[in-house]
Order: sequence, then C-alpha cells, then structure tokens
Amino acid sequence: MPGGRFAGAATAPLAVLLGVLSLAAPALAQEEEPLIDWSKLDFSGYVAGETRIFPQSPQYPEQKNTRVSPSLAVQPELRYRWNRRDDRITFVPFLRLDADDENR
Repeated sequence: MPGGRFAGAATAPLAVLLGVLSLAAPALAQEEEPLIDWSKLDFSGYVAGETRIFPQSPQYPEQKNTRVSPSLAVQPELRYRWNRRDDRITFVPFLRLDADDENR
C-alpha cells in the first residue's frame, strides 16, 4: 500500500486548511483600513513675525549693539479625534527663532 496508513491523515488537515482559506479569501482581498484616517485629523496654528527696535545704545557692555532685532514664532496645532469626536489628542509645539537672543 503506497503512502502507508498515515497518507490519509496528512491530507485531512491540508483539506481543512484549504477550506478555511477559501472562506477567508474574500475578507483578505478587501482593502485594509489605513493606519491614519485623515478625515479625523485637524491642523491649525499660526506663524508670526516680530521686530524689536532699540533707539538707544546698550546700557551694559555685555548687551549687543543691535538697533533692530527680528524674530519669528511658529505654533502648529495638530488634533486627532475619534469615537464620533468624543475623544481627542492634541499636539501643540512652539518654536521661536530670534536673530539676537538664543534664549528667547
């Protein structure tokens, strides 16, 4: 007898596996949900410029002798909402670039 007494036992799990895969094939063929639903994402914020003018000379020697000091501020706001907009997470970073003051 070719295959011995285990030949039928080896094909039964294979048949079950193929049956399960044929039932799952339509579900696997559907398009996957995207990682981020962009319709639930809101973006806002602002960009602002500022110029400070110093009409007088510096009072102390450690001060810079600058008459005009420009700066730029950026504050984006990113919100992600889910559960019919009942839950949300908000990210609000802030950045200021100043021509003369690195601590500002």
